[in-house]
Amino acid sequence: MVWDGLRPDMVSEDLTPRLHALAGAGTWFERSHAVVPPVTRCNSAALSTGCLPEHHGIPGNHFVLPRDEGVHLLNAADADDLEQLRSFRNGRVLLRRTLAELVSEAGGHTAIVGTGSPGAALLQHPQVRDAASSGDAIYNHSLWLGSSREDVEAELGPMPEGSVPNTEQNVYFTKLITDLLIASDKAPALITFWHTDPDRTKHRQGVGHPDAIRALRDADRNLGSILDALDATGRADSTNVIVTSDHGFATVAERVDINELLTREIIAKKRAKGERVGHAPFGFTYQNKQLVPVQNELKIVKLIRDHRNQGYSYHKIARYLNDRKISSKRGGIWYAETVKTVYQNTIYDRYKPNEPAPMPEVKK
Repeated sequence: MVWDGLRPDMVSEDLTPRLHALAGAGTWFERSHAVVPPVTRCNSAALSTGCLPEHHGIPGNHFVLPRDEGVHLLNAADADDLEQLRSFRNGRVLLRRTLAELVSEAGGHTAIVGTGSPGAALLQHPQVRDAASSGDAIYNHSLWLGSSREDVEAELGPMPEGSVPNTEQNVYFTKLITDLLIASDKAPALITFWHTDPDRTKHRQGVGHPDAIRALRDADRNLGSILDALDATGRADSTNVIVTSDHGFATVAERVDINELLTREIIAKKRAKGERVGHAPFGFTYQNKQLVPVQNELKIVKLIRDHRNQGYSYHKIARYLNDRKISSKRGGIWYAETVKTVYQNTIYDRYKPNEPAPMPEVKK
């Protein structure tokens, strides 16, 4: 059972009593950690294959797929996108065999149950069609392979829609496991249950939000239902129950846009050196990628700044320049915003034009 987005510090006797008791009676893996990058689909493939991304072939939630006409950004949450990998990988989605394939080779069959993305479910058993005749199946709210939503709904009733927290849908798929799979005379040798909460709710509401706490309690109750079903069918002593997660959750106080930060720094350094960055501002031109002052324009800059400091409005200054047919940088007319941009640009502080033309008296 994969609790998507579970942090180990959230496993406690109060919050998750069934998981806490299971850990106490079994083995707690202190050094368990996600593979890098710590995102869902990359780690789904790592869990199903036991391999790092460089070996299983899913490097992230999104990655580039080459095509004849260019490239395509593949969304690994989308099962249809993942299917496109087969044409590049000899009919396979993953580059390594999964646990489900090994079970099939040993004569057993597998059920993949998931309330997460169809892509995460498919990555648990991409070759499910090859073993469907043996009973292998995927049961996911949006992906049914070797299984039928109609057959399941005939037994359990209509499938609930997803929600935040995803309480009802998670209970529904838990019931699918307890009432249809574990209770069957031909129970699967391997059941993988990808439980979308607490991840879905934490993303929407944040770590520690009451809904996120409820999502954790929901996951614990559903684990308890599965453990109770194993006890009731006499399968508990012969079943290995493993609870894990694909990644944890960090509390983020601030998000840094690396691209914007680097771009801003590069532009600032170029401007400090007088190198070309976009169009030359009014009062300058480019020669050999260097800013060179244009004295006649700098006189207009001086005129604008002096009279703005004397209290003239941007509109009044723009009207004066247009009335005198003094063109802006690219031969256009002046607007209040154009005048404002010139006035506020600090680049002019480093250049001293010749004596400016006098500004005639205008009404403020």
